[in-house]
Amino acid sequence: MALQGKNGNIAKSKLWSLRFLLLVVSLLLTLCLLEVALKSLYPKYQYAADSDYQKSETRIWSRNSNSHYQRLHPDTQAIHWVCHNNLGLRQHRNFSEQQLEASTTLAFFGDSFTENLRIPTAYSFTEPFDYLLNFDSEHPYTTLNFGIDGYGTDQSYLYYREAAAKTRLDHVFYIFTANDLRNIFENKLFILENEMSLNRIRLKKLHGRSALSQSFTLPIS
Repeated sequence: MALQGKNGNIAKSKLWSLRFLLLVVSLLLTLCLLEVALKSLYPKYQYAADSDYQKSETRIWSRNSNSHYQRLHPDTQAIHWVCHNNLGLRQHRNFSEQQLEASTTLAFFGDSFTENLRIPTAYSFTEPFDYLLNFDSEHPYTTLNFGIDGYGTDQSYLYYREAAAKTRLDHVFYIFTANDLRNIFENKLFILENEMSLNRIRLKKLHGRSALSQSFTLPIS
């Protein structure tokens, strides 16, 4: 009887282990099917998963320099290349320190309306603007596109401080949109104290479990 009871417990343990394994496999298959469905039915979610970001110690995320990938135009469905240059800017040409020092620099900060990932680089407003400034001009101008998809006024301000410390920016412009204010509450990089002073909240380093959980989220702007 004791032997039968022991064998029964082993059989139950195997049964529960098998059920747990089936549950894990089912969840993984569901996630895979859900991702395929989202990419097929809602291409905008695919953009969030395919966008090339890196973690930032001062901001939340930043662009990788010298990177490129493909995206679809939301209207024409035509494929175009998205390139980020040596400074991590959404521009197809690199900028050297000598070039920046010898020209008048115009820096544009903002979110997706500034970075313009959904259209080819040639149609991004900073490129025609750069061409018009230098057309028939004896003095060189350099237009810099510091826009990053999903940024609000908080991350754009921190990005400006970093960029201004490394590069001389003669004229700085911020392209404001209504959702930029919402990003302040979402990102929680700053807090307004009782005495109406604005204080910076330092980013906490994620431990392994938090970092793993973030890999299953889509940062939609």
